[in-house]
Amino acid sequence: MRTNKTLRIASVLLIAVLMTACVIGGTLAKYTTTISTPEESARVAKWNITYNDQDASQVSNITFNLFDTTYDETVASSNSDKVIAPGTAGEFEFSLKNLSEVDAEYTIALTVTNDGNIPIEFSVDGGSTWASDLSAANVATATALDATGETVSIMWQWVYEAGTSTVYGSNTDAADTTLGLAGTAEVTVSAEIVINQVD
Repeated sequence: MRTNKTLRIASVLLIAVLMTACVIGGTLAKYTTTISTPEESARVAKWNITYNDQDASQVSNITFNLFDTTYDETVASSNSDKVIAPGTAGEFEFSLKNLSEVDAEYTIALTVTNDGNIPIEFSVDGGSTWASDLSAANVATATALDATGETVSIMWQWVYEAGTSTVYGSNTDAADTTLGLAGTAEVTVSAEIVINQVD
């Protein structure tokens, strides 16, 4: 009876030793390496365009004074209408700056309604190129915009001398005179300035 009890104790001890050996062998019998990286974060890049030194996203109404031009009293309206005539010209200037954290470029498109076919031409590149219409379909090439900024000029002219217009090569004094005798033809212009991020 004592032998059975001793055998039982010895068996339990043997099983305990084997289980401990398995557990110890399982936890200590391998190599292990852990590499941790610190947290990394990023924020959205700032988009900040100014129009005449104001936040462009806050500019809702722009006074577009394209035809507010002084002609040295050679052309004067009989009422409050803005008037144009052969030989008159004008421009509208504004400044753009890119204070963003991304590159940007801008384009300008003019929408012109000229049902009377007034021989008036426009430029958005400082007078290098003239066109009768600078709509979205034939808008000038996009121009890079940086923090230094750029003064942009939208120009117009009604060429005085017949046949000297780069756009209306066939304009004549007679056609101009016909427009003047009626005094009713109108031209209307609106501008769209689009500033885009550059990839």
